[in-house]
Amino acid sequence: MIGRVKGRRHPLSTLSAVAALLLTTLAGYRWMGPGDGADQTVLNATASRLDQDLRESFPGSFAGLEGDDADRGLIIYRQQDVYLDRYVRVNAGAVPVQFRNAPSSLSDLTPLVDRVYADVAYWRERDIEIQYIGTRIDGSGVNVLLFRGDRAAATLAFRQRYGDDRIKVVEPGGDIQLTN
Repeated sequence: MIGRVKGRRHPLSTLSAVAALLLTTLAGYRWMGPGDGADQTVLNATASRLDQDLRESFPGSFAGLEGDDADRGLIIYRQQDVYLDRYVRVNAGAVPVQFRNAPSSLSDLTPLVDRVYADVAYWRERDIEIQYIGTRIDGSGVNVLLFRGDRAAATLAFRQRYGDDRIKVVEPGGDIQLTN
């Protein structure tokens, strides 16, 4: 990994970006600017790579990402972070990217996910069987998907136990936004 030199980008990082652009162009890809969108294969590969990189390198500001069907690009949900924004712009290549502010980051929400996950047996004893727990892509909270159990009762029980209204009990096929 190429580091920073006294607050400036290392000269090799700029050279790497230029080399990547040239290799992409020579490989037969057309440079697509904002509004042109990206090929689905390129979009998927870029989304997968950026999601992994941002989770590892920017958990304190990154919340999630999703495809933007209108622009054939990506929407990155994050708390303000100029380094994350710069990293994405350099590494997104031809994929158009929009940044949206998130109320919470992965680091903010992961402890809540871990608390609910640690209580799965507790909830099962109360006829609330959890199928999935994960952060919401937009950083607005935590999704809990149930195998069985009353959604309204589960929502109230989660709020009482955890004192946190960021837990959303979702239905299969509903507004799930899976991220973890």
